[in-house]
Parts: sequence; structure tokens; C-alpha cells
Amino acid sequence: MWLNHFEDQTVGEALLDRIVHRSHVFNLEGESMRKKRGKEVGKFLILVQVRRHFNS
Repeated sequence: MWLNHFEDQTVGEALLDRIVHRSHVFNLEGESMRKKRGKEVGKFLILVQVRRHFNS
């Protein structure tokens, strides 16, 4: 997939090799913080809409 963004596959492989050469892999467990925050934001937006509906 990444290599589709480079005209020359060798250049793409070399760039990706440089990026991940000294990288570390962290295996995280549990629910994603993005999902948790998304749920909180969704609940807040519903609450705001309900309040606006009854206050108008």
C-alpha cells in the first residue's frame, strides 16, 4: 500500500526502512482512547440537542 505512493519502489522501500529502522513496537491492550473520547463527545452532543429541543 505505501509503495503505491512512490514512483520508484526501491526509493519507497529505502524511505520506509529509514523510518522504521530504530522504531519500537508497543502492544497496547484495552479500548482505544479515541473510541472512549468519541463516546463521551457523542453523549454530550445528544444531551445538548435534547436540551435545545426542550428549551425552544
